[in-house]
Amino acid sequence: RLAQQQVNLEGDLYNYKEKGSVAELIGKVNIDGKEAYRVKLTTNDNSAKDFFVDANSYYINSVKASVLAQGQTMSIEQTMSNYKTFDGITMPTLIVSNSPMGNVEIVYEDIKFNENINDAVFKQPVK
Repeated sequence: RLAQQQVNLEGDLYNYKEKGSVAELIGKVNIDGKEAYRVKLTTNDNSAKDFFVDANSYYINSVKASVLAQGQTMSIEQTMSNYKTFDGITMPTLIVSNSPMGNVEIVYEDIKFNENINDAVFKQPVK
């Protein structure tokens, strides 16, 4: 189930109703001195995530969730920052994930859309 959730490239909030989810504005919170909206999203399988959306820019600052992985429930937090615009689309260039299984930091230096990629890149190497 966790892998299915990660395939959602549009993001959980985009077209959430069409995906069978319910969004609820919990209220405003203060995160590191900045106001953010806390939005609770409950999916059609009854799992929930809390999104913290910057009250000025409306960019997602962080997402907190409890997920079931390897038979255990664990808390996961993702923090998004350093937003930059690429081809008219604004994206975070730093994503930090924290969980009991470890921490991961993803840094994007450049993001390109609709690039032509040679199909040979995706072929299985010959042994």
